[in-house]
Amino acid sequence: MSQGNLIGNGDFCPASNARVVGLPCISVEYMYRDANNFKCYEIVNFSNHQKIDVSEIWRQLNEALEDVMLFSEQPIFRPEWVGLPTVFLFQQSGYLRGSEDHDWHEVVSIEETDQPPTFNDNLDIKDFIDALRRTHSHPVWVNKRK
Repeated sequence: MSQGNLIGNGDFCPASNARVVGLPCISVEYMYRDANNFKCYEIVNFSNHQKIDVSEIWRQLNEALEDVMLFSEQPIFRPEWVGLPTVFLFQQSGYLRGSEDHDWHEVVSIEETDQPPTFNDNLDIKDFIDALRRTHSHPVWVNKRK
């Protein structure tokens, strides 16, 4: 995958060690909303060994995605650009994708969780935000947006 690939990228503090010293993980919920307003959700957990506050994470995420946001405080992104799973309804249900359907997913919520990281113990929220910045800044997404 490209420079934006988050999974397995970098050298991070294992989240299992982070939980031992009392650091909760961060849960990011996102969804796909098709042209008919049907929705499908995904939750991904990241370690947070730098103890970044949830409100600061939300601010940084909005800042990282400001070039692609259609509405203020409603960040959208392409999960496959940062190595996360897509949750397209047409993949889940087998119905045909309509020409009016798009590829963008919306971030629904960010919160602390005691659940372990989704993919591996090394996946950190800061690195997720950095990957969003690299892959969704204006020069990058202009040529990729559908």
